[in-house]
Amino acid sequence: MRIVVTGASGFVGGHVVKALVEAGHEVTCIVREMSNRKRLQPLGVGFEIADVTDAESLRPAFAGAEAVIHLAALLKVPWRATFIDDNVAGAAAVCDAVAAQPTPPVLIYCSSIAATGPAGQGRARVETDEPAPVSRYGRAKMLSEARVRSYADRLAATIVRPPMVMGEHDWASLPLYRMAQRGLFVAPRVSARKLSIVDVQDLAAVMAAVVERGQRVVSDEPSRGAYFLCSDEHPTFPELGAMLGAATGGNAPFVLRIPGPLTQVAAAMGELIGRVTDKPTVLNLDKAAEGLAGHWWCSSQRAVDGLGWHPRPLADTLGRTAAWYRDQQWL
Repeated sequence: MRIVVTGASGFVGGHVVKALVEAGHEVTCIVREMSNRKRLQPLGVGFEIADVTDAESLRPAFAGAEAVIHLAALLKVPWRATFIDDNVAGAAAVCDAVAAQPTPPVLIYCSSIAATGPAGQGRARVETDEPAPVSRYGRAKMLSEARVRSYADRLAATIVRPPMVMGEHDWASLPLYRMAQRGLFVAPRVSARKLSIVDVQDLAAVMAAVVERGQRVVSDEPSRGAYFLCSDEHPTFPELGAMLGAATGGNAPFVLRIPGPLTQVAAAMGELIGRVTDKPTVLNLDKAAEGLAGHWWCSSQRAVDGLGWHPRPLADTLGRTAAWYRDQQWL
């Protein structure tokens, strides 16, 4: 099967491309001129230079494709005035370019648990729950999902909603590992809330199954054609710290709980640095809004039942990732 992947040079994208190639698919990667292709070039994939917010530049790249996996997104600069519009424009341009093909390929849109908002008390979020995003990033993803659904009469599409993604090549989670290794794990005071996590290799491996037999979206049923994908374990932040301590070869770290106002001050400082440098930051006010909002806990039962997907134990993910960090001399 010929599959085109946007965002192929990113953390998740590199794993998705590798999994597709290993499964025997012909893969074309949509990249920008300045994209780092070092991870992708040994895989024997094709490259197309295109702007994911410009349907005209995407149409030639999608010609002859049987599936398009849209991973590209603007992530860590939510303070930009055009942040939401740029993300939605990307989804719209991809949909336009897919729908314009004589035989439209299947479209897989990678959204996020942020599009739905945190879970309520007592149970995990499921696909039929009403979306209630609490951040600009979440609203951008929710509106992008709506744009994908608006094309349901012209193309077959599926939405996947990963929570926190962890695995090799992830620099964003490295500070958590380093904290745990040093024996001190900083967490928000509301740290007893549950977190869902997905192994990047599990997320990548399920993409082909979603292409081949995933449920497809319809315009008037918001829950249809969407999948949460996560580990079966949902630790609290202190529990995650203990697991990371074990993964890095130490004991459970001391958990320092930071009050919400201090978390917001730190987030404001991170955002100020990001605004001044106009560069992405891991901690900003948008991320603080998510972190203080509630349980980021979802269920992947629909994927387990419908796709035969079975995520690996979280301890395996954390241990393998820690070993990779050590190989890179990051730990």
